[in-house]
Amino acid sequence: MKRTPTIMLLAAVLSAGMATAIAAGPRSGGQGTYGGRGPCVQAQAAGGQVITAQERLEMREQMRSATSQAERNALRAEHRQLIQERLRTPTATP
Repeated sequence: MKRTPTIMLLAAVLSAGMATAIAAGPRSGGQGTYGGRGPCVQAQAAGGQVITAQERLEMREQMRSATSQAERNALRAEHRQLIQERLRTPTATP
């Protein structure tokens, strides 16, 4: 039967493709999940080192519950002001 060599060839090609994909690593450049915005990148964000994980979660929840773009912009500005104030202080740790 001619199907056996075709199936074996298909299996070999798929195996080689999988091995290449595994060796290449994650598509996000190894920077975590969600397109590089995962947990390991948050501390590198501007001001990320001066807010606690709880504050970050609260901000995220407030942003999700905002009903308009204007409300989200106001929340963003408030959050930015909080971070800037903390960065100005000599002991800017959460």
